[in-house]
Amino acid sequence: MTRYNKTKHTYRPISRSVWSMIIILCCATLLRLVMLWYHYPNLNSDQAIIGLIGRHIINKGEHPIFFYGQSYMGTLEGYLAALFFFIAGSSSFTTLNLGLILINILFLYTLYELTRRLYSQSLAFFTLILLTFGSTELMQRYMKGIGGYPEMLLLGALMFLLTLKLTLTAPHTSDQRARLTTYQRWQRAGLYAALGFCMGFSFYTDPLSVVFIIPILLLLIRFCRRELFSLGVAGGILALLLGMAPLIYYNIHIYGTSTENTLQNLLSIQQTPASQMARLHIPAINKFYGTFFISLPTVTSYNTVCTPAQFHNFDLTNKLASLCMLEQGSWSLGYLFLMGSAFGIAGWQLVRHQARYRHRSRQASHDTASGAPDTQVDSTAIDQAEDYRQIVIQSTRIALLLSALLTLLVYAVSSNPAVSPDFGSRYLSNMLVATPALLWPLWNGLRRNSSSVTLLKKINTGMLIRVLGLLLIAGMFIKGTVEVIRVLPASQAAYVQEDTLIHNLEAIGATHIYTDYWTCYRMAFQSQEHIVCANLDDSLKLQGSVDNRYMPYVTMVRNSTRPAFVFSSGSAQDKFMLQQLSLLKARYIEHSFDGYHIYQFIGPVPIPIK
Repeated sequence: MTRYNKTKHTYRPISRSVWSMIIILCCATLLRLVMLWYHYPNLNSDQAIIGLIGRHIINKGEHPIFFYGQSYMGTLEGYLAALFFFIAGSSSFTTLNLGLILINILFLYTLYELTRRLYSQSLAFFTLILLTFGSTELMQRYMKGIGGYPEMLLLGALMFLLTLKLTLTAPHTSDQRARLTTYQRWQRAGLYAALGFCMGFSFYTDPLSVVFIIPILLLLIRFCRRELFSLGVAGGILALLLGMAPLIYYNIHIYGTSTENTLQNLLSIQQTPASQMARLHIPAINKFYGTFFISLPTVTSYNTVCTPAQFHNFDLTNKLASLCMLEQGSWSLGYLFLMGSAFGIAGWQLVRHQARYRHRSRQASHDTASGAPDTQVDSTAIDQAEDYRQIVIQSTRIALLLSALLTLLVYAVSSNPAVSPDFGSRYLSNMLVATPALLWPLWNGLRRNSSSVTLLKKINTGMLIRVLGLLLIAGMFIKGTVEVIRVLPASQAAYVQEDTLIHNLEAIGATHIYTDYWTCYRMAFQSQEHIVCANLDDSLKLQGSVDNRYMPYVTMVRNSTRPAFVFSSGSAQDKFMLQQLSLLKARYIEHSFDGYHIYQFIGPVPIPIK
């Protein structure tokens, strides 16, 4: 296999590094396809809504701007699902997840390219191999369409890659800007446009992407400020507005109505866990406990994470809680130590190269004034250019680390880690983009002594710690994937069981059902919408649009003459239903299928649904 070289008009073989990267990506794709074959991870209602969006785009001509029931979080995953539904000719669980696998593989490739340019080729390979694997939580983040997280990773890595290209080639003197060719100006304009669109589209996809946008804007202000009033930057701003166009259109369209705008929706969602904290009297310190002991280990692929219940409200006198806090706290402490080390290394290198750059600038001025030989002037210019390049690289490394730190801080001050630190860990997913930055303090020492002879001669405590640290991290990721493979048969069995339940419901005519959120939409999607549903709370009251995300279903169920009630056995709703039935003298038929109780009334439904 060869590739064409436009400069020399010759063909040259594809390098071994490119082949290696392609092979690793193929292995990552194959691993994810095997998981998909076994219907892993199991479908949940959030993911099913993405599938329903895709199906409604194809079959009903709908063009939703946001995730159903929300005024934020874009629907790229839904449109990708529609594309694969159209290509495959069916809207199944398998075709739903193909788009997510594509996004994940593109993220791995983009992060590989970013790491190769920002750190080293060897670290790029290690990062690529590492993220091919992962814990059950990480694999679910990769392969579950729950609104925005997989594409945020891709867009975040891509924005840093585009920014690195812009800052490395930015003219940092007036003379350099004047010497730019027309092609170079158009090339930079294209980069600004691509970056602007990615910024706008990522914010439309999920406002959490602001943790990438802020550090990137700081880099652009630092290194590209001389182009602030250029046509390229103007084009970038227009592209940013284009990327945000769906968000802007929606908020203009609903202006003056009672519908919540994006900001109001975001604020109301944040109030839910805060009010839950107040109602349950959860202390504020649990925000730190939840973040440090549960959420951070979960999102960074620690295995096996203790459940929140095992922490016994972080009681140090409880043996199990103490053990969980020790293990997972040590992992989080190690993560924060690596982050601090990476900040320190990049900061020290930045200060060092800035001092050298200023010194060489003065030396260049002196050489020019004193009529020094051209070779000396050229040598100083080359050294100065390398120092400037290192200033850009170290600044970008700091910005990458800053994005991870912002992600962690924004999450830690919210109420989510106190209320649901395991489920809420998904809000830390953006920290994965900074994976190579966190690995660099361990990898850097090995890179300097890469040959086997040098390695044997210079083995010391520091190097041993680096090697053991890398092996521990790699072991955790691989262990997580082994655990995923181990549960694949159970995942397939759960899918078959769900399919059987759906067939049983259809057989007894229970196609319009009242149920809970986590049952509703996955049944609707998997049954090809032969079953439609409305969601009730624990006291059998109709829930709002946050849980009843697709209101046409609610209308269909409420207009049904014989709606069924489908509740998980032993759930709060099931217990409340049994209490109501003991008080009522209504006739009904009860079925039990696969862990669910189904209630069908003979005649009018005696329970008012409000």
